[in-house]
Amino acid sequence: MLIRSLIVLGIGGLAMACTTPASSETDCGGTPCAAIGEPFESGEATITALEVLEDSRCPVGAQCIQAGQVRIRALVSRGQREREIELTTGEPVEIVSGTLTLTQAWPEMSIEHPIGDAQAYRFHFTWVPHLLDRLY
Repeated sequence: MLIRSLIVLGIGGLAMACTTPASSETDCGGTPCAAIGEPFESGEATITALEVLEDSRCPVGAQCIQAGQVRIRALVSRGQREREIELTTGEPVEIVSGTLTLTQAWPEMSIEHPIGDAQAYRFHFTWVPHLLDRLY
């Protein structure tokens, strides 16, 4: 019975951890997001995008062999711990007692309107703490 309670508690904690509070200053079509240099609060970790390293996404309306990706350098802070990492859209990374994913990047790539300034980028992240972090 105790194990079942811990499992239910852990799953509930993970479900709560997957949600991102609407406290981010910038809004991207109803989704919280942050610009380069602007902290993104995930509830348990703070992620700050520092630099766009790559944007190889297929432009809207174009036909591409692959969808491409956005790759950034970011600072992740949780409590007293900080670490710089590289994140690629859709690829989860294990870091500071959790899993972090760069889930979305704006604006969309466009042939007519190329992204000329790195400050135009906005990012959304998802943070999921490790299960044991939620139990203790």
